Order: sequence, then C-alpha cells, then structure tokens
Amino acid sequence: MSSITDVYSPRTTFRCTRLRGAKVGSSVCQFCAVGCSQLGFFKDGKLIDVEGDPRSAVNEGRLCPKGSSTYALNDNPYRKVKPMYRAPGSDHWEEVTLDWMLDTVAKRIWDTRNKGFVEKDPATGITVNNCANIGFIGGSANDNEECYLFRKLFTGGLGILPVENSARYCHSTTVAALSPTFGFGACTNPPRDLLNSDCILIMGSNMAEAHPCAFYWPMQAKKKGAVTIHVDPRYTRTSAACDHHVHIRPETDIAFLSAVIRYILEKGLWFKEYVLAYTNASTIINSKFNFDDVTGLFNGWDPATRSYSKEPDSWDYEYEMNPDGSRGAPKTDPTLQDPHCVFQLLKKQVEKYTPEASANICGCRPCDIVKVAELLAQNSGPDRTSAFCYATGFTQHSAGSQIIRTCAILQMLLGNIGRPGGGILALRGHSNVQGATDIPTLFADLPNYIPLPKVAEGNATLKDYLANGHGFSGARNKADGMWKLETERGSWASLPNYMVSLLKAWYGDYAMKENEYGFQWLPKLGGNESLTVTIERAKKGEVDGLLVFGQNIAVTNPNTGWGRTAIRNLKWLVVCDLFENETASVWYADPNGPKPSEVQTEVFYLPTNSCLEKDGSVSNTERLMQWHDRIKEAPGECRSDAWWTYQLGKRLKAMAEASGLPRDEGLRSLTWSYDMPQGKQNEMGLPPIEGDCDLDAVAYEMNGFDMVTGKPIQGSGGLNRSKAPVN
Repeated sequence: MSSITDVYSPRTTFRCTRLRGAKVGSSVCQFCAVGCSQLGFFKDGKLIDVEGDPRSAVNEGRLCPKGSSTYALNDNPYRKVKPMYRAPGSDHWEEVTLDWMLDTVAKRIWDTRNKGFVEKDPATGITVNNCANIGFIGGSANDNEECYLFRKLFTGGLGILPVENSARYCHSTTVAALSPTFGFGACTNPPRDLLNSDCILIMGSNMAEAHPCAFYWPMQAKKKGAVTIHVDPRYTRTSAACDHHVHIRPETDIAFLSAVIRYILEKGLWFKEYVLAYTNASTIINSKFNFDDVTGLFNGWDPATRSYSKEPDSWDYEYEMNPDGSRGAPKTDPTLQDPHCVFQLLKKQVEKYTPEASANICGCRPCDIVKVAELLAQNSGPDRTSAFCYATGFTQHSAGSQIIRTCAILQMLLGNIGRPGGGILALRGHSNVQGATDIPTLFADLPNYIPLPKVAEGNATLKDYLANGHGFSGARNKADGMWKLETERGSWASLPNYMVSLLKAWYGDYAMKENEYGFQWLPKLGGNESLTVTIERAKKGEVDGLLVFGQNIAVTNPNTGWGRTAIRNLKWLVVCDLFENETASVWYADPNGPKPSEVQTEVFYLPTNSCLEKDGSVSNTERLMQWHDRIKEAPGECRSDAWWTYQLGKRLKAMAEASGLPRDEGLRSLTWSYDMPQGKQNEMGLPPIEGDCDLDAVAYEMNGFDMVTGKPIQGSGGLNRSKAPVN
C-alpha cells in the first residue's frame, strides 16, 4: 500500500511551506505592550520561524515589523552566551563559570549590604532595617514572576530601598493621574474596543508606527464611520492615516486640552446626566481651597518641602453633620451652581483658556481647537462614545501626570469612561510595563500597590501602618474627613488582608501575629529612592553597587553623559541582558569616556534568556495577563533572570544563616523554595535547566491560595476576611 508521501513529487515538496511538519510553541511578543501572541516553529530542535498567533483576540495573527524580528533577536550572532567578568582597571572580559559568578556576585552584595545596613533611624529610633548603598534596576520586559522574585529578595529579604524599573520614566505619570481619578492607574479599555468608538483622539503617540497592531483597530473603526484625529507637533504616518491632524507646539498639550474643556463647558456640550451620576462634579469643596493664577499654585504650598502640606483641611470636602455631631456625607449641589462645587472650580480653572489664547500658546488656529471640541462632543453622549489614546508623548513630560489628568477630566465630562468605545488608552512601550508596575519593581510600592512603610511614627508598627490607610501622610488627619474614607471604603479597606497575606507569602510560618507577621523585617522608606535619584547618588559616591536586569541605563536615563559617569563611579556593577549593551560596556566603549585603566568598577555580565527561552507571564497595556512557554533551548550558558535571582537568593540566604545576626532574620525567614520538581517537563516537552526556578510555583504564590485547602483564590474576596487583627 502506498504512503501519503507518494503523492508529492520533488517539485511539489520543494514548493510546499517550510512550516509543514514543524513543532509549534506559544509565546508573547516582547517589543511593546500591545501583547501580540506569537507562534514559534521548530524543526530538528531549531527555531525556523516566528509568526502571529491567529487564535489571539489581541492581534488575530498580525505582527508588526518589530514583532516579526523576534526570530532575528533569538538567532543572533551578537548574543553573549557565557558569563563574563571585568576586573577593576582591566581592558578585557574574562569568561568565568556559573558557580564562580554566582558566588562572587552574592559575596559583593552581602559585603556591601553589611557596610550600608541601617537597623534604627538615628532621629526617631524607629526600626527601619534598610540599605540604600545598593541599587537594583529591572526592565519592563521582565516577566511578572521575575519582578516578584526581584522585589521579594532584594526588598523583603535584603532590605534594599532603591528597587526600580524603566516604568519610572514611561508609566509612573499615568498611575499618578489615573489612579486618583478612576481608582487604578491603567488602561480603561482594550485597544480592540476602539472598534466600537465613534471618534478617536490620539495625542502624545505615533500609534501607527509605535503600536501598529493596536492601530489596526482605529483603522477598522474608521471604515465603520468613526472620526479619527491626531494632535501632534509632527506629521507622521498616524497623521496621514487619520481624518484630521492638528499641529501644536511641543509641551502645549495642557493648554490645548484645557481649551477643549472650556469650549465644551461654555457651549453646554457636556453629558450632564452622566456627570451628575458618576463624577464628583456636584461635591462642595472647603471654601478655603483656591488657585492663584499669578503664581500657578494652589493654596497650602510649602516651598520648604515643595509639597502641598500646609492647610490640608482646605483640600477636603464640606460635610453634612450627623445628629450625634459627627461628620456625615459630603455636601453636594445637584444644580452645580455653588461656587465651591467641583464643577464651578473646574470652570474657573480653565476660564482663561479661550480658543484664541490657547491657539497662541499652541501654535495652531482657534478653529482647530473648536473643531476637535465639536467632533468629540458630537460623538459623545447617551448613544455615542469617543476614545482617547496617548503614549510616551504624554508620560515622559515633567508635567505628564497633569496632562493625563486633564484628558481624564475631558473624558468624564463627555461621559466616555466605563462605556464601550470610550475610555483612555495608555499605550505602553514594553511588554510588561503594566505588570512590572503592578508587582512591582518600584521603590515606594510593594505588590498590588501596597505602600512600602515609611520612616514615620504612623508607620512604626503594623497596627499604626494599617490604621493610616493607603496614602499615608503626616499632614492628613486620618481620624476624620475625606482622608479617613480610604480606610473604610473601596479596595483600600482591604489593605489589612492584602498586607498580612503578602507578609505570610514572604515569611511563611515565621510571619505570626506575635511578631507583627514580620512587618519589622520590611525596610522603611526615608525619602526618594527613584531611579534618577539613585543615579545621582551613585555619581556622588553614595551607591557602591548596582544590579541592572533587562535595562540599558547608559542609554535610557536622562543625561546619558552624567549617567555613565555615575555608573563608572560604582565599585561593582551587575548587568543581566541578552546582549553586551552600553551599560555593560561603559568601561571601554563610551566614546567620551576615560581609558579602561582609569575605570575601577568591577563588571559582572550575566547572559540571559529571551522570551522564547523561558516560561512566565506578562501583563499587556490592557492588563491582560498572558503566559508564554519556554519553547526553545537557550544557547550556551544563558539563564533566565529568574534563574539568576533564585540562585543568588539561595547563596544569600545561606550567608544569613551563617551570620546569626538579628538584622538578618528577615532574610533567614524568607520563603525561597521554588526548586523544579524532578522530571518536570513544560508544554514543549523540554527538560528543566539544572537549578531552575519553578515559575508555576511562583505564579501560584503571587495569585494567593487558601492556606487550608491549598486551592488558588479566585479574587481579592478570597483573602482572609478576619481583618487581620493586630495588637
């Protein structure tokens, strides 16, 4: 009997797709935060192609030129595949073994931590258990599980304060604007929901080129009759594809948006029923609250602290009084005529932004502002919705939070939040910017935006910390008024459950009610430990060592010359990356730098895996978490960021066990058992790498589980409901 292969001639076999008979694995593109699903094709154990996954609702099989280059990223002759060491003053790299690298890096971290560790704040006597002479900088393409391990080891175990990632520059302004506005600092609608929009305004983004697969949806909406507008200083491919382009000067976004808001208010084009029902427009603010048009400052500004820490009560609502004399609900004026209601204060705020005045600021025509306002208003209301898209053209401005807050106000006035085809789409730059912020590797937050305790009496104990709610500040009286509401309502009322669950996850059986669940093992924050500040401190010689995982700070930091000088001022530097980037080579490859013999920084290079070479999850711009499989073997001695972190953690825990010092109790208590089960294989049937970390176990811990049944919880409501009593 003939076989099926008999029907093929050599000619037809040659013309057949090369993917016939290939093994297929699933992954996620790591080039931007759209989160396009990918398929990797293998023959004879070799990667032969990477294509879009047609099963995905995110990209429906499409890939942009960046995503299509995933194959070249993985099969790349420039990748470094061996651990390398550069001695102080040396002019060359030396290849070293994995064990030597791990032992040496762990020793540098341990010795530097011992030198800079602070147990008690000298001014207050509060236990702080922190260390600021070591910094850790992660990337926004690191997986969620890797970010969790970074934060758990370097913060929860070692007490290191400067733990950051690149989202500090590209995402933090969004959180600061949208979180207090909507309750969370993320994209309100997925990009594919733009298909339901009647009007789409794109500002601060060249969406067609930066996020091509997401830009597909505005173009499909346009085919259905949606109006598309691009407001940008440049005329780009996005401008060419949109119905309208408005040219404005750089950094004039607030003036432009404020003029649009003023026009909508003046002409009565706002969605009154929505505004009254779903916003605080009718709420009355304390009569002392005001804005000085001359100085550009609100009341309560303290020039010494550069914050609005004076007159905190004037920023509160006016309240009804209960029969017992206590404060009741905030006062409202449904007519919106009270001069101190939010609506009237907003009108006063934008009063000066006439189309003519703003056009003079922005460099456009008054009719351009009117046209955009009219188009948005015509396509918003009970039966229509408009969407707003932005990217780093907003977020990387010094006034980024204010720009984003302004567009949020505009969308609420038009009734476009919480409705199909509306919303605000924050278009992220890296595959896991959202996840790296949620987990996070950001200095002031613990996972799920739980605030890192501060060096203050109100955070001295767990009981005090929980009583003060989320937005702790000594200027806010949490015993009364608006500031107390966050301890009683919404998700922050569950802070005790979240915090104690996190402490139990990190310190296991050692986290007990008697020791405040290990609360004192967490470092307390005494000031700004953000990425830019850490680099500035390194330049001054106040930071001895820096670990850089998945980030190229010699290129991406503001003022690269200043930043590179700071890096060369370190005693030691660890770089974990696919390539020997400018950060790793700053000791010899900087064209404006000194000779290698003059650079005394020890450099450790850890070769890492690509997204195709490791398991893990990423959260895209719409906060959709997607799992990617390890679908190919990594070359040489490349290991994932999770592998390097896990093995460093094992060595550091052994050092803590040997020390016996009380200050190392947190690291000794840290749960760090993620060994891969014997013989476990992943979806592609690949055997585990020796010493690898079981990322399924890490994801299980991140999700949360019932400590009695062991089952994963299905949501925040599954957390312990006991309110975590603390004496």
